[in-house]
Amino acid sequence: MKNLKIHWDYSECPQFKPPFIPKIIIVYRYDVNITKEKGDQLLDTKEYSYGAGDIDNFNVNLIYPGLGVYTVWFSFEYKIFGSDEWFLYKTEKDRIEKCMKWN
Repeated sequence: MKNLKIHWDYSECPQFKPPFIPKIIIVYRYDVNITKEKGDQLLDTKEYSYGAGDIDNFNVNLIYPGLGVYTVWFSFEYKIFGSDEWFLYKTEKDRIEKCMKWN
């Protein structure tokens, strides 16, 4: 595995809601400043090697520039043991609403 990336998209809040504060567990930790536009950021260029059943935990702290709806997903390149060809993997997209309710 190599070239771990985060991607995001932004839209304005459809309605205001109370903010949600996630708990963060640190193993491999990355801080990312999200923007109010589409973007991506290369998180790590290190190559990781895994055997059958091996797994690591990657935690990303997202820093938001303000209220809005953010859609976030990750991608990385990988190759199968014995192959020289790299493949691209993308996670499912996660919609995060950072909208605060006024009243």
